[in-house]
Amino acid sequence: MANTPTSTATAGRVLAGVLTLAAAITTVSTGPSSGWLTGIALAFGVVAYAAMAIDILLALRRPLIERLFGPLDRVYILHRAIGTISIALIGLHLILIKVATIVDRGVNTQDNPGPPSILGVLGLIITLISVALAISTRMPYARWQKIHIAITAGFVVLTAHALVSLASWGTITGPVLAMLVLFAGLGLISLAIRLIDKARGGIRYTVTDVTARERSVEITLTPAASKTMRAHKAGQFVFLTATVNGHTETHPFTLTAPEGTDQLSILIRDAGDWTHAAQQGIRPGDTIGLEGPFGAFTPAQVRPGSPQVWIAAGSGIAPFLATLRTPRTSDAQNVHLIYIARNPLDAPAWQEISSTAEADPRLSLTPVFTGQGQILDNEMLTEMTRSADLGSAWFVCGPGSLKETIVRHLKNEGVSDDLVHLEEYSWRQSRSSALMAETRRSGEAAGAR
Repeated sequence: MANTPTSTATAGRVLAGVLTLAAAITTVSTGPSSGWLTGIALAFGVVAYAAMAIDILLALRRPLIERLFGPLDRVYILHRAIGTISIALIGLHLILIKVATIVDRGVNTQDNPGPPSILGVLGLIITLISVALAISTRMPYARWQKIHIAITAGFVVLTAHALVSLASWGTITGPVLAMLVLFAGLGLISLAIRLIDKARGGIRYTVTDVTARERSVEITLTPAASKTMRAHKAGQFVFLTATVNGHTETHPFTLTAPEGTDQLSILIRDAGDWTHAAQQGIRPGDTIGLEGPFGAFTPAQVRPGSPQVWIAAGSGIAPFLATLRTPRTSDAQNVHLIYIARNPLDAPAWQEISSTAEADPRLSLTPVFTGQGQILDNEMLTEMTRSADLGSAWFVCGPGSLKETIVRHLKNEGVSDDLVHLEEYSWRQSRSSALMAETRRSGEAAGAR
């Protein structure tokens, strides 16, 4: 959708090309001397190792990653896809290499498995267990964070597997050796940076105020030292690390502060175990860490002057709230905001937004309160689509089911893909958090059918 994911899609194709080239180089370089079946088996191994190294790189929370691969929320989708592919390739490599040693060398490694086989199987087991635990929604979020980064232990073991295999085969030289060294360096350096960043916990900010909002709190932050984050654009998000009731966790939150200020603000919706505790557990004077800003869901930066339609559900109002709080120029575009919630008491910053709409003739506001019987159904969507100004850009932030419904409807109405922008918050939740969030926002999502 739109321009923001295009760079990520392009990066995905480039990475696929790099992995394909690595497979071809490995097969051609090792096939003639070791046997073609062995060459193919080694190609699977090299590509799996390369994919894991790239995946660790994509997990970094650095501006460089966004410049190379696109918005970080989109990059994480690519990160998960490559991680899944790498596991499948590791398994194929370990199976095929055993067959290849029998066919090309007449050796059955099952009779006397050496260090390469043991390390390879161990690396696969560590990676599989880590991924299985990471995708389990029953895993508490705090424990999940530790398990997820432990996946990199599989990469370290597979690095040892590659080193021992090089010594054992003796035919892996030249370009294949150079590729393995390159990807080993990429993965290990990225891993070291990730661990250092995690230990630092981000740039330190002090909580100066906590404001109660509808089923949420909004915290105000000022720099705790001279070092601050780089300037943010309205709509971008940060990773916040804070200790609440003795539990330290890191979560992504959209900034709600206007552009051009060092005093930041973040809306924390009561939607899970940790965020529920944060409603009372974060207090003025607390110190937290921030990493960012990231993301490209920035309405004010897209097609300036052209009309826009914003659709927000619950805490999905955050990027739009930041945009509304940023002073608008005299030639700012007309905006139609559709705000979905169960009722006004469940809509964060409702009074502020409704007052802004009354004072700004360029902002029209349509509330959809599902608790009052209002439904964002096909009839309402059709009316909004056909009444929208020609060429309007659409921005949608809310539950996945809502986004899917709206995207499908806009496509059916002939709205061009490059006019549709989505905020892709798809970070993992624990099962209890997911159930709590789904229960509390059921009214919001139920209206989108």
